[in-house]
Amino acid sequence: MATHAYLDKNRTKRISATEAKDANNIDKKYYCLDPCCNAILTLKANSSTAVPNPYFSALPSFPHAETCEIGKAEKEFYDQNFDPTLFIFRDIINEYMTNNFTKNKGRLSTISGIYYMCKTTATNEKYGDTEIWNILCDVRSNPRYLNGIFGPHLIECKYYSYDTNTQIINFQYPLNDSLKNQYKLKIHIPDKNLFLEIKKTVYNNNNHPIILVGNWTDKNFYSKTTITNRYQIYIPKKS
Repeated sequence: MATHAYLDKNRTKRISATEAKDANNIDKKYYCLDPCCNAILTLKANSSTAVPNPYFSALPSFPHAETCEIGKAEKEFYDQNFDPTLFIFRDIINEYMTNNFTKNKGRLSTISGIYYMCKTTATNEKYGDTEIWNILCDVRSNPRYLNGIFGPHLIECKYYSYDTNTQIINFQYPLNDSLKNQYKLKIHIPDKNLFLEIKKTVYNNNNHPIILVGNWTDKNFYSKTTITNRYQIYIPKKS
């Protein structure tokens, strides 16, 4: 369920669903946050206990593009199931890096959930302790990454190549080749069996977005991280 949208076709003014409801803009048309999607949205706001918070939904006559992950996110993430105050992003990334996960009821911690939460939220908004652009590196947040990508991040990217000898798989960020800030990504997978498994998975999805989770180091226009478990890679559901 998208919690933010644009007020205008030129995508210059963002608005939250709560702000739209407070302004009583129930019948107004809104526009998808994805710059490559032409979906027209309407505000859904009522007193239902099943859906207590307002959100934006695409018109059937102007649906989300097939490549729009925000459209998929409307079906995959529902924020009422989680408590944002439990979300400490650096701690969650550390759990993935060390393959040592902590069960915390009410905390958003799965990569699919974090990814779709980011896709339904404006990049300058915060979830828990971290701004969205600093959680997910995607097409929308690309202008922020002028000097490379380093530190804890989810990165939305595409498969590029692999090297069996070094057990490194290469990716390209961002998905849109026309954007200014382009970077190569390298993931090193020390475990041979895990490398072979992940290599096969990403190779078979080489035309689809791939989400990588890591604590990234940056050098000479490429970013690198280590993969210790299969949960550090997520491939969104295909349309």
